[in-house]
Amino acid sequence: MQYKPMVGRMVLIGIVVAMLAAFAAPAVAQEYYYPDDVTDLWLGPFTWSDGAPIIGATLSLDDGEETRTVFPAATDDEGIAKFSDPVPYNTYDWSLEKNDKVISSGTITIDENTVGGSAFWPADQMDALAASMTETEFNTPPDDDDDDDDDDDDDDDDGYLMYAVVAIVVVVVLLLVVMMMRSKKPAEEEEALEEEEEWEEGEEEEGEEEEEEEEFECPTCGEPVSSDASACPNCGEEFEEDEEEEEWDEEEEEEEEEWDEEDEEFDEEGEEEELEELGEEEDLDDLGDEEELDAIEEDLSEEEEKLE
Repeated sequence: MQYKPMVGRMVLIGIVVAMLAAFAAPAVAQEYYYPDDVTDLWLGPFTWSDGAPIIGATLSLDDGEETRTVFPAATDDEGIAKFSDPVPYNTYDWSLEKNDKVISSGTITIDENTVGGSAFWPADQMDALAASMTETEFNTPPDDDDDDDDDDDDDDDDGYLMYAVVAIVVVVVLLLVVMMMRSKKPAEEEEALEEEEEWEEGEEEEGEEEEEEEEFECPTCGEPVSSDASACPNCGEEFEEDEEEEEWDEEEEEEEEEWDEEDEEFDEEGEEEELEELGEEEDLDDLGDEEELDAIEEDLSEEEEKLE
């Protein structure tokens, strides 16, 4: 009876331990028997396009997560990248670089099917192991002249396109101007013709009015006679000029004679003034000559006195 409580306690402890072991067993098994990473991961072999192994390049596996873990490995003489640290199961963005230049890149999944300790690469991505160029082509620097030529060609093409567009615009504008000028010409010609017709009609009317004004009736026979006629062409009656017209002609002749006389007098007065001015100038010249002679005589007399 005394051992029954002890047995019961032992049973309860055994049950608890069994339950804990049942929960911990998968984690332990996963850790020791089912790892979540690959040790001694070898990827490759990577080759150039001519089949030569890519030696001395760096293969980087980037998990792309927030922690941004990158696993690097260098390729050996066979082009195989051997990782010294275990690589966890994950999908990685990989890139193969040499001399800070990317040779190739892609995506690879590392999982329980990945084998460590030997060269591995997914069977459906074997084409990614071969580069698109040879090592010589990779190491040859790009020809800047070719790039410049291409840029120049592009610039030339753009320039030619711009010139073509400008030329098309100019041609269109010229066509529009020509069409507008052609449409204006008929209207201008019509206006010019109308103006000419109006001018001719006005001249005809003025001519008729002048003819009507210049014609008068003969006092003898009553027939119309022009104002310039000296006799009637119908009855032969001679016409005399009006006394007023004769007086007006005489007055004009007298005024013309007076203007001619005034012009002659003005001309004579101008000639006399010119002669007077010339005489004054001559007098001034004579006075100047006399003064010079007096000065010379004074100088001579002074010299004679000094000599004595």
